[in-house]
Formats: sequence, C-alpha cells, structure tokens
Amino acid sequence: MVLNNFLKNRFTTKNESWEQIATRVAKICKEKKNEWKIKKYFLEGIMIPGGQILRGNEFAGNLMNTIVIKAELTDTSQEIANKIKYFISLGFGVGIYLSEWTLHKISFDKRRPLLEVINFICTELELLWQNGLRRTATMITLDFIEQDLEELLMQISKNIQYRHINIGILISDEQLRDINLENNSFSNSNIRFENITSSIYNSGNPGIIFIDTVMAEHPLKNEIINSCNSCAEQFLIPNESCPLASINLASLFINNEFYWELLKDTIHSSVEFLNDVIDSSLYPDKDTLSINKNRRRIGLGVMGFASLIGKMNLKYGESDCIQLANKIALFLKQESNAASLKIGNRKGGLKIGNYKSKLHNLYLNCIAPTGAISAILEVSSGIEPFFGKKISKETINLNFENVDQKEYGYNIHYTKHIDVVAAWQKYIDGGISKTINLPEDSKSIDIKNSIFYAWKNKCKGISIYRMHSRKGEIQIQ
Repeated sequence: MVLNNFLKNRFTTKNESWEQIATRVAKICKEKKNEWKIKKYFLEGIMIPGGQILRGNEFAGNLMNTIVIKAELTDTSQEIANKIKYFISLGFGVGIYLSEWTLHKISFDKRRPLLEVINFICTELELLWQNGLRRTATMITLDFIEQDLEELLMQISKNIQYRHINIGILISDEQLRDINLENNSFSNSNIRFENITSSIYNSGNPGIIFIDTVMAEHPLKNEIINSCNSCAEQFLIPNESCPLASINLASLFINNEFYWELLKDTIHSSVEFLNDVIDSSLYPDKDTLSINKNRRRIGLGVMGFASLIGKMNLKYGESDCIQLANKIALFLKQESNAASLKIGNRKGGLKIGNYKSKLHNLYLNCIAPTGAISAILEVSSGIEPFFGKKISKETINLNFENVDQKEYGYNIHYTKHIDVVAAWQKYIDGGISKTINLPEDSKSIDIKNSIFYAWKNKCKGISIYRMHSRKGEIQIQ
C-alpha cells in the first residue's frame, strides 16, 4: 500500500500506521462482529471509507464527506463565501445552488451579480489553501438560463482562482430538445449551448447536470433538488450530507475467479458501517443533524474497475466490459437494498413526510472519484479507465506498466466512456463521478455529441475534459 508522507498528512494527524487507522475507523461500528470485519476488509484493501472518515475527529468530529448548503435570499456575497469557507473548514465537499439567489433583485432595477459572489468565494478558498487546508473543489450549480452565465464562462479559463470551483449547469429535457445540432441556429438556446461547450473545450468546466433525469429517479416527488456535492456523486437538498465508502473490485478477483460471496459480505458490512458513521458523526447544527438522521443517505460505491477488467483481459467500454458493469452494479444495488432492509427490520424503516419505506436509507449507492484512496491501494480510481503508465499528482506516483496504451482514457472513444457510465447508472441510485476524457485534437462537435449521447443514455450528468486544456493537470506518461 502506498502511504507516503503526502497521504499520511492527508489522512492522519498523529503519524498513524495503516493498522492504527484501520483500528480507529473500525471502532465506529456498533456491533463487535462488524468491527472485526471492517478492520479485516480495510487491512486487506477490500473496502476503504472516504477521506473524511479516515481523518476521524480532525474536523470537529465531522465524518460526513459531502454537503449541500443554501444561499438565503438575504445573504450578501461575502456571507455566502463565508458559509462555504466554514463548511469546507469542517472537511465537507460543498455544493451550492446560486441561480435563485442571483435572480432575486436587490432593488427594483438592480439584481445580484454572479461574478461578484463567485469572486468572493474564490478569494476565501484561496486563503484556506494558503493556510494549509486540504484542497477541495466547491460545486456551484446554475440554471441553463442563468443571466450572467456567458460572462462567467468567459472568465473560467482566464482567472486562475476559478480552479477552486466546479460549475454544474442544470439543463432540462425541454431545453436540450430546443438545441439544434444540425445547423448553426442563432436561437438563444443554441448560442448559450455553444458558449458552454466552448468553455468545456478550453477548460473542462462547466459540467452538465441532466436535472430531469435526476428528479425522475428521486423517491420524494414533492422535493426539488438543484445542487450536488463538489464531484457530483450525490444530489442533495440543503443541509443534507453523506458518508462515503468504496469497495476495491480488483481485490475480489483471485486466481482467475471473481468472489461474489465476498463482495456480498463486504456490501452488507459496509452498509451497516456507514449507518453507524451517520450516528457517530457530529453535525454543525440541529437542522443538519435532523435531516441526516431522518433521511440516512449513504454512498457505498466501487473503485478499481479498470484494474479488474485488466485482470480479466477485457477492454474498457466493449460489450463484455459493459455486461460485467451491469452485473456488478445490479448486484451492488440488490445487496445494498437487502442490507438496508435488514437494518430497517431491526431499527425501523424510513418515514419522511408521506413517504414510507421498509429500507433504512433513502439512498444507498454512488460512485465517488476515489483519487487518493485508490492511490493507496495502487488501483484505478472509481470506474475510470487507466490514464497512463505513470501518473503523478502532488507527491503521489503510480505505475501501471502493464497497461496497453490503447486502454488509456484519452484513447478510448467517448461513446465507450459513456456506455460504462450508463451501465452503472442504471442501478446506482445516487450519482457517478466520472470524467469523459477526450484527446487534445478533439473538436467542439465531439463535446456536443458527448453531452447528447449521455443524456439519451439516461446518465444524470457528464463531465468532459479535453487533454491539456487546463493548467496544472495530473502528469501522465
């Protein structure tokens, strides 16, 4: 396992060994039997919880990885920036929806400026990083019809401070149907979509959120969701947060056999563990505590998918790979539901307003990026393909010398990337953090086609990155 100084500083406060971290994390479990299992799976590299859980009580006892906060209509730009700064200082990856706030007029003829609040946010985040806090992005979600969107898009690739934020554009089915890819129409929708795809081409920002797909899958039909966490694997209401954990699929392929029973037991133990995390975590206020203990959203996902298919001699995005993704994703859903039902039978099912369920959790699964924790285990991150033989970021250096160059992310056609996402999303109730990698010589039409292909295949969102379009990217050989 790769636990160099960078990773030790990121996940420990007392220069702990890997076994000491495992012992501390496993003690979150309420049941002694599950404590033993979680420690075992942790030490064997089968399941690793999210970074916030690994860090433990470093951030005022918060063990939750993600949160969405609300911009109140009475908030000033500085107050919004201060809110984000506060929650990041507690270890959260933060999301916030700003379009309602910017549409609210300060006076009869004056509305709130989008760039002003974003500049305040970036300034506060820069101060946090300069003071040594771990770097994490903030997700700002905006409507497709956001008035100042064009002005923001012009600044994204120019202003270096904007590297602290991810932008997510909420776009509806109706708005997508109004966009015409066949000709250079000068409708407002086409012009706006052109500006968005141009910004993606030049910087990899913004991402696209298919909000009608998100809402169609949401069990509480009277709610509106308009934001997500910083990497878009969780679509949340304000003050809702989520603990994360990921199962290392590559560890389950032993002697040319995939161990389904081991996966099943890991899923059940992990669902139990993440429920204990919800009850063990401290919360910044009563509203956050109440929402999270009532809804009990957890995010159990996977990593090492590309490492697994490499062991099985499958090609990323090809039919055999898609069939395997479907099979594992369905198994993950079924067993997560079974584990939640088992807890619900003991402790009670969900009751949220008029919504009732025998399950103990509103949401169970998502796929997080797993960048740092997959680096510890030296496997591929999330459901991403490999990116090269040697990957370097900050002080992490990974070697994947046996990977065929054709299997690098930038050499895989965008439809195959999206086919993998769609296969998993079919059974994942939360979101999926996954980047669609394009080679440097890709055209703008490739980005447009990627967006529509993802929408038609029922993905909840899409993030696209054209190689070398952003400064400071991960170094790949």
